[in-house]
Amino acid sequence: MVAYDETLAERIREVLSPVGDVGARKMFGLAFLLGGHMFCGVVHDELMIRLGPEGAAETPARLGVRPMDFTGRTMKSMVFVAPEALAGAALDEGVSRAVAHARTLPPKWPERAEHARGADAPAGVRRALIRPAVGRCARRPVPGRARAGSYRVAWPGCGWRAGR
Repeated sequence: MVAYDETLAERIREVLSPVGDVGARKMFGLAFLLGGHMFCGVVHDELMIRLGPEGAAETPARLGVRPMDFTGRTMKSMVFVAPEALAGAALDEGVSRAVAHARTLPPKWPERAEHARGADAPAGVRRALIRPAVGRCARRPVPGRARAGSYRVAWPGCGWRAGR
Protein backbone atom coordinates (compact mmCIF):
# COMPACT_ATOMS: atom_id res chain seq x y z
CA MET A 1 0.00 0.00 0.00
CA VAL A 2 1.26 3.44 -0.89
CA ALA A 3 1.78 5.83 2.00
CA TYR A 4 0.14 9.25 1.93
CA ASP A 5 0.54 12.60 3.65
CA GLU A 6 -1.80 12.65 6.68
CA THR A 7 -1.56 16.43 7.01
CA LEU A 8 -2.75 16.98 3.44
CA ALA A 9 -5.54 14.44 3.96
CA GLU A 10 -6.71 16.33 7.06
CA ARG A 11 -6.68 19.63 5.14
CA ILE A 12 -8.85 18.03 2.44
CA ARG A 13 -11.27 16.71 5.09
CA GLU A 14 -11.61 20.26 6.45
CA VAL A 15 -12.40 21.58 2.95
CA LEU A 16 -14.94 18.78 2.43
CA SER A 17 -16.68 19.17 5.80
CA PRO A 18 -19.63 21.19 4.35
CA VAL A 19 -20.09 18.68 1.50
CA GLY A 20 -22.36 15.78 2.44
CA ASP A 21 -22.08 12.11 1.40
CA VAL A 22 -18.29 12.06 1.08
CA GLY A 23 -16.46 8.83 1.83
CA ALA A 24 -12.79 7.95 2.01
CA ARG A 25 -11.10 4.72 0.96
CA LYS A 26 -7.48 3.63 1.10
CA MET A 27 -6.49 2.60 -2.41
CA PHE A 28 -3.26 3.97 -3.85
CA GLY A 29 -3.00 6.37 -0.95
CA LEU A 30 -6.25 7.88 0.22
CA ALA A 31 -9.17 8.48 -2.16
CA PHE A 32 -12.26 10.59 -1.47
CA LEU A 33 -15.55 9.50 -3.06
CA LEU A 34 -18.79 11.35 -3.71
CA GLY A 35 -21.78 9.24 -4.70
CA GLY A 36 -19.45 6.32 -5.42
CA HIS A 37 -17.18 8.34 -7.73
CA MET A 38 -13.56 9.04 -6.80
CA PHE A 39 -13.01 12.78 -7.20
CA CYS A 40 -9.81 13.56 -5.29
CA GLY A 41 -7.16 11.91 -3.20
CA VAL A 42 -3.69 11.97 -1.74
CA VAL A 43 -0.88 9.97 -3.34
CA HIS A 44 2.37 10.26 -1.39
CA ASP A 45 2.48 14.03 -0.81
CA GLU A 46 0.58 15.14 -3.93
CA LEU A 47 -3.08 16.00 -4.39
CA MET A 48 -4.86 14.01 -7.10
CA ILE A 49 -8.02 15.60 -8.52
CA ARG A 50 -10.51 14.47 -11.15
CA LEU A 51 -11.65 17.33 -13.36
CA GLY A 52 -12.91 15.59 -16.47
CA PRO A 53 -11.08 15.61 -19.81
CA GLU A 54 -11.78 19.29 -20.54
CA GLY A 55 -10.86 20.53 -17.06
CA ALA A 56 -7.70 18.44 -16.93
CA ALA A 57 -6.60 19.66 -20.37
CA GLU A 58 -6.75 23.32 -19.35
CA THR A 59 -5.30 22.94 -15.83
CA PRO A 60 -1.69 21.80 -16.54
CA ALA A 61 -0.84 25.30 -17.75
CA ARG A 62 -0.62 26.25 -14.07
CA LEU A 63 2.55 25.80 -12.07
CA GLY A 64 2.79 22.63 -10.01
CA VAL A 65 0.08 20.75 -11.94
CA ARG A 66 0.83 17.77 -14.17
CA PRO A 67 -1.28 15.05 -15.82
CA MET A 68 -1.81 11.96 -13.67
CA ASP A 69 0.47 9.15 -14.78
CA PHE A 70 0.24 6.83 -11.80
CA THR A 71 0.41 3.63 -13.87
CA GLY A 72 2.80 4.96 -16.51
CA ARG A 73 -0.10 5.86 -18.80
CA THR A 74 -1.52 9.38 -18.72
CA MET A 75 -5.09 9.57 -17.45
CA LYS A 76 -7.02 12.19 -19.40
CA SER A 77 -9.41 13.34 -16.68
CA MET A 78 -7.10 13.49 -13.65
CA VAL A 79 -4.17 15.64 -12.56
CA PHE A 80 -1.58 15.69 -9.79
CA VAL A 81 -0.92 18.93 -7.91
CA ALA A 82 2.51 19.32 -6.32
CA PRO A 83 2.67 20.13 -2.57
CA GLU A 84 4.26 23.54 -3.15
CA ALA A 85 1.27 24.56 -5.33
CA LEU A 86 -1.25 23.86 -2.54
CA ALA A 87 -0.63 26.95 -0.43
CA GLY A 88 -3.50 29.24 0.47
CA ALA A 89 -6.77 28.92 -1.44
CA ALA A 90 -5.33 26.65 -4.16
CA LEU A 91 -6.35 23.51 -2.25
CA ASP A 92 -9.90 24.81 -1.76
CA GLU A 93 -10.19 25.72 -5.44
CA GLY A 94 -8.90 22.37 -6.70
CA VAL A 95 -11.08 20.27 -4.40
CA SER A 96 -14.15 22.44 -5.14
CA ARG A 97 -13.65 21.96 -8.89
CA ALA A 98 -13.33 18.19 -8.36
CA VAL A 99 -16.54 18.10 -6.27
CA ALA A 100 -18.37 20.08 -8.96
CA HIS A 101 -17.22 17.61 -11.62
CA ALA A 102 -18.19 14.57 -9.50
CA ARG A 103 -21.70 15.95 -9.10
CA THR A 104 -22.12 15.99 -12.90
CA LEU A 105 -21.40 12.25 -13.19
CA PRO A 106 -24.28 9.74 -13.38
CA PRO A 107 -24.92 7.63 -10.27
CA LYS A 108 -23.24 4.26 -9.91
CA TRP A 109 -25.05 1.01 -10.86
CA PRO A 110 -26.88 0.15 -7.60
CA GLU A 111 -28.49 3.57 -7.33
CA ARG A 112 -29.37 3.58 -11.03
CA ALA A 113 -30.92 0.09 -10.88
CA GLU A 114 -33.08 0.88 -7.86
CA HIS A 115 -34.17 4.13 -9.46
CA ALA A 116 -35.10 2.35 -12.70
CA ARG A 117 -36.95 -0.61 -11.14
CA GLY A 118 -37.90 0.68 -7.70
CA ALA A 119 -37.01 -0.86 -4.37
CA ASP A 120 -39.98 -3.27 -4.54
CA ALA A 121 -38.82 -4.96 -7.79
CA PRO A 122 -38.00 -8.68 -7.55
CA ALA A 123 -34.45 -9.34 -6.36
CA GLY A 124 -33.52 -11.11 -9.60
CA VAL A 125 -34.49 -8.09 -11.68
CA ARG A 126 -32.43 -5.69 -9.58
CA ARG A 127 -29.54 -8.12 -9.53
CA ALA A 128 -29.54 -8.45 -13.30
CA LEU A 129 -29.30 -4.68 -13.59
CA ILE A 130 -26.64 -4.34 -10.92
CA ARG A 131 -24.49 -7.23 -12.15
CA PRO A 132 -24.87 -7.51 -15.92
CA ALA A 133 -23.40 -10.59 -17.57
CA VAL A 134 -21.46 -8.53 -20.10
CA GLY A 135 -18.01 -7.81 -18.74
CA ARG A 136 -18.72 -9.48 -15.38
CA CYS A 137 -19.08 -13.05 -16.59
CA ALA A 138 -15.94 -15.18 -16.88
CA ARG A 139 -16.06 -18.22 -19.14
CA ARG A 140 -13.52 -20.84 -18.20
CA PRO A 141 -12.99 -24.28 -19.75
CA VAL A 142 -14.17 -27.17 -17.61
CA PRO A 143 -11.18 -29.40 -16.77
CA GLY A 144 -11.41 -32.91 -18.21
CA ARG A 145 -14.07 -32.05 -20.78
CA ALA A 146 -13.04 -32.31 -24.38
CA ARG A 147 -16.41 -31.24 -25.77
CA ALA A 148 -16.43 -27.87 -27.47
CA GLY A 149 -18.55 -25.25 -25.78
CA SER A 150 -18.27 -26.66 -22.26
CA TYR A 151 -17.56 -23.89 -19.79
CA ARG A 152 -18.34 -22.58 -16.34
CA VAL A 153 -19.78 -19.18 -15.66
CA ALA A 154 -18.49 -17.21 -12.68
CA TRP A 155 -20.91 -14.72 -11.13
CA PRO A 156 -19.33 -12.51 -8.47
CA GLY A 157 -20.43 -13.59 -5.04
CA CYS A 158 -22.55 -16.49 -6.30
CA GLY A 159 -20.11 -19.38 -6.65
CA TRP A 160 -19.85 -21.50 -9.81
CA ARG A 161 -22.65 -22.54 -12.12
CA ALA A 162 -22.12 -25.14 -14.81
CA GLY A 163 -23.14 -24.02 -18.28
CA ARG A 164 -23.04 -25.09 -21.89
